[in-house]
Amino acid sequence: MLLRRTFLILICFIGCCHLFSQELPPVITYAPDAYGADNQNWSISQSSDKYIYVANNRGLLEFNGENWKLHSSPNETIMRSVLVVDDLIYTGCFMEFGYWKTSKQGLLEYTSLSRDLELIEDEQFWKIVELDGFVLFQSLDRIYIYNVQAKTFRILGTDKKITKMYKVDDSIYFQRQYDGIYRIINGEEELVFTDAELIDDIVINIYQRDNDLLFQTQNNGFYSYTNNVIKPWTIVLGGKGQLSDYSVYHSIRIANGSFVLGTISAGLIVLDRDGKFQFSINQEQGLNNNTVLTAFEDITNNIWLGLD
Repeated sequence: MLLRRTFLILICFIGCCHLFSQELPPVITYAPDAYGADNQNWSISQSSDKYIYVANNRGLLEFNGENWKLHSSPNETIMRSVLVVDDLIYTGCFMEFGYWKTSKQGLLEYTSLSRDLELIEDEQFWKIVELDGFVLFQSLDRIYIYNVQAKTFRILGTDKKITKMYKVDDSIYFQRQYDGIYRIINGEEELVFTDAELIDDIVINIYQRDNDLLFQTQNNGFYSYTNNVIKPWTIVLGGKGQLSDYSVYHSIRIANGSFVLGTISAGLIVLDRDGKFQFSINQEQGLNNNTVLTAFEDITNNIWLGLD
């Protein structure tokens, strides 16, 4: 069965209408001079009223479907992450994280959550996830677990780089470089995967697939983990080689089960739920840059990309 999917391609995101077949989706591009900020967009989220929020080098971009508005970073630094939870817009920057909320006057107002914390020098907050009343902010050095109701923090530190943090159904995982994959349980970390395939490469994302886990690595494609056995999930890209020939920077799984992969220097690759190659889009098909920093599926199943 063919599923209709809308892709939004912007110079910093992707948008267009597409029937999953050999037909490529059209590309809609928003240039930096159209949205009034820098070209690099690191993270994308959406509110229940369908406003799009983008973490940009210059701050928080807000798009109501017609007009863009830039809210400068609270400390005038690069914004790396954004996540909308209910009526709050959480953001992470260089040496700063907190949330934005719409005032009675209809203006976004910022509240710092990190102001009274002793941050590590030069910390940047690359990922934000939410689970069961907790919001987690990940830097390369620590994970800050914020209890929204109690307004308290628990901090997980490390002497090794935290490369990524992942939300997989009702679990939170993270990777320590050259160490393994950890799971956070009741605010405590537990080392759960130490396979060489997951230590020697950066794990970009983790997905639940039936009773298996799928690990998306940066340089070696997917691995499936079944009954304590890890093995490659071989992806052939229809005459474009194997997925392991590409360096993947970001990936998401969209509502119909397909995988959207953003690469370094090779544009966008889309696979169906079984790993079958669907199509790719690069500069020749309308992207203004072949490095995809982030991807996001909105409420109406459009796909937005943030490019380098």
